[in-house]
Amino acid sequence: MAFSLDALITGRQFDQFLPELSARFRRLDIDLECTYCKPTNNPALCLDLENATHVGRLTLWTSGACEVEVIRIADGVQVMGESLMVESSDGLLAALFGIGNFMKAALG
Repeated sequence: MAFSLDALITGRQFDQFLPELSARFRRLDIDLECTYCKPTNNPALCLDLENATHVGRLTLWTSGACEVEVIRIADGVQVMGESLMVESSDGLLAALFGIGNFMKAALG
């Protein structure tokens, strides 16, 4: 079942998925942390990911704008950067797992 972005971010319904998602990412050797940005007229959610070699961030606004980036820790080079439009929780999860799969593959 897909949730609206407003419900996930402003209503903080993403919190209900966080324990399961964190456990799934830990199995990939990736730590996941969620923070909600200060309220504005376009509230946002930040998902930070980290493993031994990379850090990543997905920032999603209620407007659907989404920024994805992954940085290699060793040299600070951005190895993934993307601007997306996300329409629902399904799109958010697709983008999040895209980052996770990229970071897992980079571990070798």
